[in-house]
Amino acid sequence: MVLQPPAIPLSCGPFLWRQSRSLLRGRPARLAHALRPTGSAFRLGILLRTSDGGLTWTQAPRPPVGGDLYFNDALHGWIGPGPQGDELFQTSDAGQTWRAVTLPLLSADLTSIHSTITLPTFTGTQHGALLRAYVGDQGTTIVRYETSDAGATWTPSATSVKSSTTALLSIAADGTSPTPLTSASAHAAIAGLAPSIAGTLTPTAASFSTQMQGWVLFAGGTCQAGICTQASSLLGTLDGGKTFFSLAQIPGIDLEPTHTAAFSSKPQDAIPYVNPTPDSSYPVTGVMGFDACSLPTVSQMQTWYTSSPYRVLGAYIGGANFACSSGLSAFTPTYTASVLGQGWEIIPIWVGPQAPGSGCTSCSSFSTTAATATAQGVAEADSAVAAMQNLGMLQGSTIIYDMEAYSDTVTADVAATQAFIQGWDTELHAKGYLAAVYSGHGEFDSWTPNLVTPSIDIIWFTYFFSNGVACGATCQTVYPTPTGTFDLSTTYWLNNHRARQTSSAFNSTYGSLTLNIDEDWVDAAFSVATPNTLTVTKTGTGSGTVASTNISNGTDTTINTVISCGAACSSTFAPTDIVTLSATPASGSTFSAWTGCTTTSGSTCTINTTASLTVSAAFTSNGPVTYPLTVTKTGAGAGTVTSSDNLISCGATCSASYAAATPPTTVTLTATATTGNFTGFTGCATVTGNVCTVIMSAAQSVTATFAIPSYTAAVSSGTLSIAVGQTGTDNLNITPTGGYTGTFNTFNCTGLPATLTCAFNPTSLTATGNNAALTSAVTITVPASFTELHLTRSNIVWAGLFLPSLLLPFARSRRFKGTRANRLSLLLFALAAMGMTQILTGCGSSSSANSGGGGSTSPYFSGTIEVNFTTSTGVQQLPIQLTITH
Repeated sequence: MVLQPPAIPLSCGPFLWRQSRSLLRGRPARLAHALRPTGSAFRLGILLRTSDGGLTWTQAPRPPVGGDLYFNDALHGWIGPGPQGDELFQTSDAGQTWRAVTLPLLSADLTSIHSTITLPTFTGTQHGALLRAYVGDQGTTIVRYETSDAGATWTPSATSVKSSTTALLSIAADGTSPTPLTSASAHAAIAGLAPSIAGTLTPTAASFSTQMQGWVLFAGGTCQAGICTQASSLLGTLDGGKTFFSLAQIPGIDLEPTHTAAFSSKPQDAIPYVNPTPDSSYPVTGVMGFDACSLPTVSQMQTWYTSSPYRVLGAYIGGANFACSSGLSAFTPTYTASVLGQGWEIIPIWVGPQAPGSGCTSCSSFSTTAATATAQGVAEADSAVAAMQNLGMLQGSTIIYDMEAYSDTVTADVAATQAFIQGWDTELHAKGYLAAVYSGHGEFDSWTPNLVTPSIDIIWFTYFFSNGVACGATCQTVYPTPTGTFDLSTTYWLNNHRARQTSSAFNSTYGSLTLNIDEDWVDAAFSVATPNTLTVTKTGTGSGTVASTNISNGTDTTINTVISCGAACSSTFAPTDIVTLSATPASGSTFSAWTGCTTTSGSTCTINTTASLTVSAAFTSNGPVTYPLTVTKTGAGAGTVTSSDNLISCGATCSASYAAATPPTTVTLTATATTGNFTGFTGCATVTGNVCTVIMSAAQSVTATFAIPSYTAAVSSGTLSIAVGQTGTDNLNITPTGGYTGTFNTFNCTGLPATLTCAFNPTSLTATGNNAALTSAVTITVPASFTELHLTRSNIVWAGLFLPSLLLPFARSRRFKGTRANRLSLLLFALAAMGMTQILTGCGSSSSANSGGGGSTSPYFSGTIEVNFTTSTGVQQLPIQLTITH
């Protein structure tokens, strides 16, 4: 059954309504889809639901793309193909949520080829099929994909069908694939049904129940004597499209004309108004153009430049609401230069935040507060300018803002949109760019120059002859006067300040290459300004320098470069730049003249860099010019420097003068040491050993250094603390200077306590004259058995006092005779011996008390040892403070 769309006008500004594909297939329709195809990169849609056969509708969550719709039951559905032609999304909850479907490639060769897809057809709950067409330079490759798990996975068939022309794809309800329909086959099949327009009709949609039986929707039109007619026809076929028959009258789909419009080649009721005029060097107007979601390759652009009537490319450069990113990675300054070099003009398009009340409810929008909206317009202009500069499109270029239709009957929304566009226009003009806006033709009445200042330089409006069908010569005017409601102002944006989008989302084939495009008629000088090169040359018998002193275009200077010639005699500039150069003569020269400048004043040259060009500065010599060469000697050594021409012998004569010449004179200096060594030149063009080469193109100064050979020696730390049974390491460092040569050997240590050892690695060092630092590691080893008796002065005193007590047992006394006395004497002897031992060893309660109850903290050894080495002049010693701990 066939249902009418919801109770909304079939054409409402840039909105176009399309019924779901399920309507053509005779399935119960519960959903309808509203498609908004005003631009390839801005394909949006809304989803409507009905539960009463279409009498009433409610809006479901917005789908991810605008496109065709197919449900195989109440819950499971599909939407696509999206703005890029090959996007497919699936829902399992009646459109509440959607997931992207990824189709595997049949072969790697198809990776970079643009493709389009059909919606799937299911012959059960699990089994379905769809077609994918790859459209490339070599024709069309059609691949059939199948699923057996309700669309969870898809498998490409092993075979594919190739066609040299673009074909309308369709999957029948029974899963078979009817023969793809081409315009040529369709014209022959329907020739008898509508002779006046049959040759223009193009198959735009199809629905088949079997491989042979189905319906095909045709659309097309003609223009005669200024009257243009659009028609569409739904026809049936029983033989796979070989022949067609008329179906019963269906409301809204008729074979006879359904839209007639008259077009005038000149504006009506024109009131003089002058817009900013692009530079006259930019291209003439009145040409066909196209824009595409996927950026065509350079090769594809060359094919179409040779074969198609198009001469303008609408290319998307970015923005927060840009729906297509395919090909942007290939959009580079090289791409820009290549396409412009082929002869194309480029319309850069920026898709930023949309107006409040926009039909795109999922898009970001700018503020309803006028001041904030103006600031956001400025910010978008800055972002667009940055993108343009990255693409090699500089000041003087035009940038289009894609502003889709919005609620232009709401006063607050209109005021906010006017403020936003004012910010966009003002900032682009301040940055040296032209400001343009794309929208529905009805919106521009709110943006006329008397309402928005500064004014929009160029407008690009939508006024379709047909959706999905090429319009061609029918729409080659930007001043349409239809019998319907065309409300674009006839007062403003006249005389090459308009462009028009005439058709949307159709396949166009030229040179066996098919692209899915929107078609445009351009009557505006969209300009793309690429960098120009300014080159400076110097001529004449004299010499001097040229430098840029000012670079200005009255607007933005953030991308300025410089000339400093000298070395940098060439640089790139924007076409709107004004460069000021200043010439400065060298000593003995005079600046004489400029050539190639826009204007001159004395030694100043001003250039408008509207194209790449060369300017010359002439310098005249005032007479013989000489350049002095001065030699200076430094260092503690001594020596001479002589020149190859004997003009310098330094010694006594350390300077000479050389006449300016072309090429300059080359002088060779040679250094010879008499005391010490020669160690190097500075100020030379080249140096090889003791030979210096000087180029006398200007005054030169050279320094020769002579040094006395010597060395310095030191140990790194000079202090070592080593525990018993451990090792300690320090470094002996020797630094030669002045080209010193010689050997350092016989490394040893003196002053070490007995049993300690000292080792060196390496055991000798050699200086070769290159002043390289030398190092030998000094390692001292303390054995575990090391002990050291060390007596202090107090120990010796106490020992002297106790020593007599040791003699007491041997003293004889008549008073003490007998055993008891002997025992007492022996006891005193033992106590005296113990005290003597304590004094001499340092042990006992006194030491313990001093250490807080622990053992003694006094080191076994603390003193200075010497590290010794021998040179040709004798032995040198270096001290190390050594401490040996417990």
